[in-house]
Amino acid sequence: MSAVEPARNHVVHIYDDEALLCESVARFLFDGAKDGQGVVVVATEAHRAAIVARLGERGVDVARGRSDGSIVLLDAREMLDRLCEGGRPVASRFARIVGDILDAVRDASRGAPTRVYGEMVDLVCRDGDVASAVALEGMWNALASKHAFSLFCGYDKSGLRDDAALAAVCAQHERVVESDERRRLHLVASQRNEMDAESFRLLVDSVVDYAIFMLDARGVVRTWNRGAQRIKGYRAEEIIGRHFSTFYPPEAVAAGTCDELFARATREGRVASEGWRVRKDGTRFWAAVTLTALRDASGELVGVAKVTRDLTEQRRLTEEKLAREAAEHAAAVLSRLHEVAGALAAARSLDEIAEIVVGRAAAAVRATNAVLVRPAGNQLEVVRSTGIGEEIVAAWRRFAISAATPLSAAYRERRPQWTASREDTIARFADVADVATDGAVAALPLVVEGEVTAVVGFRFDRSRELTREDRALLETLAANAAQALGRADAHARERRALEDANRTKEDFLATVSHELRTPLTSIFGWSSILRRASDPVTLAKGLDTIHRAAQAQIKLIDDLLDVSRIVSGKLHVERVSMDLAAIVRAAADIVRPSMDGKTVAFAVHGCDEPAPIDGDPARLQQVVLNLLMNAAKFTPMGGRVDLALDQGGAAYSVTVRDTGRGMAKDFLAHAFERFRQADASTTRTVGGLGLGLAIAKHIVDLHGGTITAESEGEGKGATFVISLPKA
Repeated sequence: MSAVEPARNHVVHIYDDEALLCESVARFLFDGAKDGQGVVVVATEAHRAAIVARLGERGVDVARGRSDGSIVLLDAREMLDRLCEGGRPVASRFARIVGDILDAVRDASRGAPTRVYGEMVDLVCRDGDVASAVALEGMWNALASKHAFSLFCGYDKSGLRDDAALAAVCAQHERVVESDERRRLHLVASQRNEMDAESFRLLVDSVVDYAIFMLDARGVVRTWNRGAQRIKGYRAEEIIGRHFSTFYPPEAVAAGTCDELFARATREGRVASEGWRVRKDGTRFWAAVTLTALRDASGELVGVAKVTRDLTEQRRLTEEKLAREAAEHAAAVLSRLHEVAGALAAARSLDEIAEIVVGRAAAAVRATNAVLVRPAGNQLEVVRSTGIGEEIVAAWRRFAISAATPLSAAYRERRPQWTASREDTIARFADVADVATDGAVAALPLVVEGEVTAVVGFRFDRSRELTREDRALLETLAANAAQALGRADAHARERRALEDANRTKEDFLATVSHELRTPLTSIFGWSSILRRASDPVTLAKGLDTIHRAAQAQIKLIDDLLDVSRIVSGKLHVERVSMDLAAIVRAAADIVRPSMDGKTVAFAVHGCDEPAPIDGDPARLQQVVLNLLMNAAKFTPMGGRVDLALDQGGAAYSVTVRDTGRGMAKDFLAHAFERFRQADASTTRTVGGLGLGLAIAKHIVDLHGGTITAESEGEGKGATFVISLPKA
């Protein structure tokens, strides 16, 4: 909208009854106030009091509005003193002072438009300065291109002394209301072209803040005023007779800009624009221009009226203000994000991080809603949210990763999802059609070590395309949150590992105490009996029991010593040339009595041929013997144990397979860890410290081999396979 084109909702009331004026103004202001719009009144003291009283009668709390800044009452004469210099209004002052007032009221009214009543123009007009009144009206119209407001102006009809003044004022407004002389106004409007030409020429020529001139039907300059000479630099005799494209930069002329504006004016009646124009000296200025087609009684085009205003200074001030506001806004956002980053860096738990992300981070980026979700199987689960209704959160507590939602898409595609409006969101993500609300949406994956561990979503209070800067800030925030989440997850894993280690240590200490005490109890008991016994049978049985208990204790102590050597790196193997088949047979012979005692079928395969290998005979026999003793220990009576040596391939394979207790699937990964047992309780039916398999694996590793465990589950037996490289 042009600075001099009558602004939308720019109304003038020409009055002769002050009571009716104040009633009309109160009604105009009330219609806006009841809808949350701000109110500005620039009037005389008497009119302000009358208007405030009428607003109060309609239920408007003026005192509260003035307190919170949504209602501003100003004295018209004092405002004129602030806006004028040398008795004439200064456009730059007007734009700055009145613009700041409108900005403040808009902010206090949460962005709603403002309703303004002003009678500075009336005071100037009654002072006899119609030109300044017209200039002020033009300044209001110019301000309408930058601010959202409706303007109601009041003129005492006694101040409009002739038809020329009345016509000049009316031309600046979109709509004219008169209390009791509407017919006369219509007459003035219809006879505007017939009024005294000399009076009108003098009026136009007296205006210096605007370039006002006539073009003929071909766009050639026909008249020139003082304002045009001041703004453009040409004297009348220099410019009259030249085409108005003279005022346009070469690139605009080449692009047909001036021809298009002229054609639109003749076609539409009026056209307004802003752009760069050229002065006589070649300098450029930013101009607000209005072209109005003039036609005779028959409708024939007789010319075009052109009004130009220099807005260079206003543009500079506006750009500086916008740049300053943008810089201040960016600095404030960065400051808040810096605080959020600091809080995230200090957070150690998921709850802390979730609270920071959906609380402080959302506030930092001015988001209305925020939500953090984490994967749970094939679904995403809400961890924390803000600004979202409880019913919606309950309904969407968990939802499918495959669902058509911004959060699901961000998780699946591992990249941010951006939408500009509710319509955009629904068009792309149909599953949120019932819950989507207006505003831009951002959903960002939180990636930790290449994996999406969570997704954060934000909704903003209005529809807009998020700028590159907006997206960069949100992605930086997401990266900080992801790092914090990674640290929290690592901390949680470390805590669980420490808890597991402590629990394992406590279980191990309890087991060691139990396992060491059991043979000692047997030795102590039988030694007490033997001190009193004399018959050979009792003596033989007691000595045998004591011997077996001592062997068990030696085995426990040896295992503990081996683990100590492993931990300190002092367990070594003494490699020699040896026969693996002989080692396997010897181990089988040692455990066979135990197998026979439990009536467990025990078979040995593939040990008839020598199997040469470089290894430590004692340590390798310890490994095979450990596997066989475990098989004998955990296989019930009537079960079966098979020991096989496979000499085919590049490595030897020793397999021990039993039909015993087996192992749960989730325990297989821990089978070779120190102190780990499927049943670590002290009430278990089978003894041991849970060190044998860990020692066996370490010995096999020292020989460059591998050992694995397999089981279909508890009660389904177990299979252990040792693989050793051949000599």
